Amino acid sequence: MFITSEAYPFAKTGGLADYSYSLPKALAKRGHTVHLFLPRYYCVDKQKFQCTLIGKPLAVPIGSGTRWSGIYYTSYLEGVHTYFIEHDDYYGRDGLYDYNGVSYNDNAERFIYFCRACIEAIKQ
Repeated sequence: MFITSEAYPFAKTGGLADYSYSLPKALAKRGHTVHLFLPRYYCVDKQKFQCTLIGKPLAVPIGSGTRWSGIYYTSYLEGVHTYFIEHDDYYGRDGLYDYNGVSYNDNAERFIYFCRACIEAIKQ
């Protein structure tokens, strides 16, 4: 199980994306079952990567309320089961962490939500 904010070829700003691609691929090649979770950023092309919406909307308890996400799945990376957590308010933006070099003010909230959504997705 890999939970990461970026992975090549889906979303990349630096070396984390390369690592988050290489290690799951290597483990899958050795016969391990590998699941990779990422946010479904605006730059992740659902058609190109043959992503399919799976299951019902995911209820994510956060703070005193609940927010909803979709989960997309692709087997684009051979041997790696890849899941994308979709929430347009958090990830449907230009840039993964910033816009024109200015960090998004809600980055901590965005990735707390992502971690919580992954936990809920794993429970399903």
